[in-house]
Amino acid sequence: MLETISEQEATPIHAANALEWARIEAYIARRWVTRTVTYIVEGSGEWSPRLYRFTATTTECWVESDDWQTVSLAAAPRGGLVLSGVGPHRIAGSAGDNTMPPADVAEAVARLAAFNAEEVMHLGASSYASNVGPINVSVTRAPGWRAQTLQHSRAASLLRSYRSAL
Repeated sequence: MLETISEQEATPIHAANALEWARIEAYIARRWVTRTVTYIVEGSGEWSPRLYRFTATTTECWVESDDWQTVSLAAAPRGGLVLSGVGPHRIAGSAGDNTMPPADVAEAVARLAAFNAEEVMHLGASSYASNVGPINVSVTRAPGWRAQTLQHSRAASLLRSYRSAL
C-alpha cells in the first residue's frame, strides 16, 4: 500500500489576485503557473501525484545507509510511477505548464475577488443588531463564513472539474 507522507509545493508568484489564486489552488488539483513540488511517498506499487501536470525530474529512495540515493522508476500505465521497495521515496519535479487558465477558472478568480472586495461591516462579529426609530436591522452569519468564501462567492461551482488530478 502506498501513502503520500508529504507534499511540499513552492509558492508561485501571481501578479494579480494573489490571495484569490492561493485559495483556489488550495481547492483544486490543477496548476497553470509552473512551480517545484516534492513528494515523500512510502510503500510500493503504482503511485500518482495529486497535482495535475506533474513532471518528475528526480526520484530518490532512502536506503539503510541513512542517505537518499537516486533511483530509476518505471512509468505506470495510468500516468504515475511504479515504486519498488519499501521506501520512503522522494520524488521532485514541477507542476504546471505556464498556460493561460480557462475562462471558467478566470471567472472563479473574478467572483472570489469581487466577494472579498465587498465591505464587511463589523468584521469579526457573528451577529449585529441596530435599531433606529421604527427600523430594526439584524444580521447573523455563521462563525466560519470567511472560510467558505469559495462557496459563498459561487466560485467553487466553476471549479468542480479541477478538483481531481485524474
